[in-house]
Amino acid sequence: MSNIITVQGRSASTIAAEIRSLDAQGKFICLTYIFEIGRRLVEAKDLVNHGEWGQYLETEVSYSQDTANKYMRIYREYNVAGAMPNSDTFRNLEFSKAYKLLALPADQRETFAQENDIANKSTREIDRLIKERDAALAAQKKAEEETASLHLQQSKTVSPSSHCCRP
Repeated sequence: MSNIITVQGRSASTIAAEIRSLDAQGKFICLTYIFEIGRRLVEAKDLVNHGEWGQYLETEVSYSQDTANKYMRIYREYNVAGAMPNSDTFRNLEFSKAYKLLALPADQRETFAQENDIANKSTREIDRLIKERDAALAAQKKAEEETASLHLQQSKTVSPSSHCCRP
């Protein structure tokens, strides 16, 4: 793309930068709205009579229970003192990616997202990365348990010569 044409002082590169900026802003706005909708759904659910939640969602906000549950979970899981996390990592996430990260413990999401460049991964890739992480943690835990078991067995098996007094 060395021959970039400019029209009215604007190049394709400039327009691409504007598109990327608008895309990032759009993702943040979308996630912000989902967070705020989740906040209001949590509030409304506390006010709606038991057994009437599904009907409320259908008639009042036209949401399925699945969608409402996802939005409320985003709010509950990412709520930091009543507000969305104020991090660049979170701001660059689409809803689907933020939702996928809920599979991780809250204190590990930001680091995992940064280390794996989640903003630039597909949801399928995120699923794979989480599964790989979980498998590695399970293997590590198993190895630690086997090591602990081996140490326990070794401590129970004491050689007779170690208890013998020699003249």
